[in-house]
Amino acid sequence: MTTGIPFAHDASDSSLNNPSSRSSTGEQKELVLILSKEPDTSFLFKVLLEMWNYRVEIAESLEELVFAEGHAQARLILIDTALPFAEDIAKMQQIRRSEVFRRLPIVLISGHSQPRYREQAMAQGADDFLVKPVDFELLEDCLKKNIDRDNRTEA
Repeated sequence: MTTGIPFAHDASDSSLNNPSSRSSTGEQKELVLILSKEPDTSFLFKVLLEMWNYRVEIAESLEELVFAEGHAQARLILIDTALPFAEDIAKMQQIRRSEVFRRLPIVLISGHSQPRYREQAMAQGADDFLVKPVDFELLEDCLKKNIDRDNRTEA
């Protein structure tokens, strides 16, 4: 039966309905966890990262992050900071103390462009810091660099 919907062969097979759930070579894609309270921002990052061939899970809280599907296979955590900035720094520190996430690269994205915010984030455990509005090329390079660093650390 032709439905006119691409990839709609068998509703029970989600990998066929979601082309972003499989790579063209059949290999498993890198999982990025996004922690953000802003649904629009989360959606934008999710779509963008899926276009770059990443799998993405979104969480609005630390609790959701821990229970995100496949969280143990995650390769990077992207934290979209909000006000107050200190709360997101505290969340990042909690992530760093957790057994599951402590070695994962963490990238903070913030609307704070003053150097002191970057310095504070890096001093408290961030692996990278990007300023909004995010330059998409910088974001893509940042993800690759930090995931590659994580892959080298494991080898």
